[in-house]
Amino acid sequence: MGKTTWNTVNKFLSVGLIASALLGSIKIAGKKTDLLDSAPLQVKALDNTGNELVYNVPTYNSFKIPPYNCSRYARMAAQDVFGVNYSPGNAWDLKYENDVISEVEGGNLEKFAETRVLEPGMIVGIFNPQSKYLQEPDKNGNPRKYTHIALYLGQDPEGKPLLVHQYGSNIRVETYDSLRKKGLEAREILAPRKNSL
Repeated sequence: MGKTTWNTVNKFLSVGLIASALLGSIKIAGKKTDLLDSAPLQVKALDNTGNELVYNVPTYNSFKIPPYNCSRYARMAAQDVFGVNYSPGNAWDLKYENDVISEVEGGNLEKFAETRVLEPGMIVGIFNPQSKYLQEPDKNGNPRKYTHIALYLGQDPEGKPLLVHQYGSNIRVETYDSLRKKGLEAREILAPRKNSL
């Protein structure tokens, strides 16, 4: 191709990418992919002193957070909402890179919210009995205790733990009761390593 043809192709591609960015999405191989973050979700929650707070919970585009990447979502949201930095890793390996605050006996996350051990900005490791990721060991060769991660926001007006998480390609704000009805159960509470704050 001549120089003029390449210039025309480059201009065409540039205009296409700019138009896609302005429209907010692009189709790649028949799949819609968001280029821009959606508007944040405004969520009301009670902190550990009973004060009502309003959080702008991020809903990142699929380039920043691909579907089925709950760990990355929770870590980025913790940074953006609470200003805390978790070390990266898969959901089942986060316990090796961050501090384990407590194991959750019998899935009783409510106890930790009531006693204020669980604080807004902490991450909760959640067991999903249907997860395909349970088949393999974690990075240290141990059985995976959980394969899903959610970020704790506080309590709803009824005192129930309120979590935000990426489930598949959706960002969901749910009470822990709602997750339990789906067969999911809290197993561990995590916080950033003290020296990583």
